[in-house]
Amino acid sequence: MPTEQDHLALAVHNQETIDFLLTGGDRFPDWVSTVAFYKAIHLIEALIAKEFNTHGVDHKGRRAILKAHNRYANIYRQYMALEEAANIARYLCDYNGGRSFRTFTDYCAMADVKSNILGGRLRELERSLAALKPPKKK
Repeated sequence: MPTEQDHLALAVHNQETIDFLLTGGDRFPDWVSTVAFYKAIHLIEALIAKEFNTHGVDHKGRRAILKAHNRYANIYRQYMALEEAANIARYLCDYNGGRSFRTFTDYCAMADVKSNILGGRLRELERSLAALKPPKKK
């Protein structure tokens, strides 16, 4: 099972990938959004490894863990928005809202990716994770 540190290393690698993709100007908003989602996955998996000594296994399991604990409410909210953007980037449809798009930029241009996805959702998820206090012992 990957450790907390393994997941944190992958989150750093994903950030390096985002930084590289951003050097392409406005060419890769779909991939920046997708990699931002995978960075979030690894940050959350690091949390799960640390607090539960387990692995989220898949998207459904990860969502269930986040949703089951009120202390993760903001993390869950940001994660879901990042997942939605990544789904639209990969499949050009929003499974929850029923919307479809011809291109990813019909949903979100690079300027919005930078401000809303990277500077908004991902940054807020990172802040929320950093602000978590250790869970109370029972």
